[in-house]
Amino acid sequence: MGLERVKELCYPDFPPEEYAARYARTQQVLGERGLDALFLTGRQNLRYFAGLRDGAWDAPHFYFLVILPVEGDPVLLVSDGFQHLVKQSWIEDVRHWPLAAAFYMAKESKSVPLVLEVLQEKGLERGVVGMELGADMQVHMAQSHFAAILEGLPKARIVDGSDAVWALRSVKSSAEIERMRKAAAISSIGVTAGFEALAPGMTEKEVVDVMTSAMCAAGASEQRFNAVYAGPRAMWADGMPTDYVIQPG
Repeated sequence: MGLERVKELCYPDFPPEEYAARYARTQQVLGERGLDALFLTGRQNLRYFAGLRDGAWDAPHFYFLVILPVEGDPVLLVSDGFQHLVKQSWIEDVRHWPLAAAFYMAKESKSVPLVLEVLQEKGLERGVVGMELGADMQVHMAQSHFAAILEGLPKARIVDGSDAVWALRSVKSSAEIERMRKAAAISSIGVTAGFEALAPGMTEKEVVDVMTSAMCAAGASEQRFNAVYAGPRAMWADGMPTDYVIQPG
């Protein structure tokens, strides 16, 4: 996909050139590893490869899927109701499936026939398709839906594509390195604010509130792991904040 075809993005993590470069590298790595495509479903992978982010990931019923072929353009697949969300993504070819009438309680997903349709359209019904099947990344999809996709592709080889994903994500561009430096600086601001505000009588949650507010004021967009623990839990690794009141000493 050439840069001249990249659509105007709405509040992207990175500029269009970054995503175009990532996709060029993706196709190169796929070719080197004998993969015809990556079919990805996980939150971090959709953010990295498609530029997609949303809180709906916390609901396991919602799927966001991307197919990255070794040749040709990628395809982003999402359910109806998320037309606004895909404006974040650089991918031009976006397909939607209808929401089930039962919504959260639905056992079936209209995503399955759409996934099969796109894979066949891309000539992947006999191809080698990498998915998140490693110990460090798993398919974000109901087992029954995943099984239905496998059943619909009897002549394809579905393999673990996590090594290819890590080969791509582990090599940082200059834009990513700059973002990581900024994130580290913001984290330091939050930790410093927490220590400066720390006083007996505060709860662990109140300390985290100070830290989170300082990080947001410095430019953070989200904080997902603020481990603060004191008193009897002081030796707990990775403990999350509670209403425990911090004591002198």
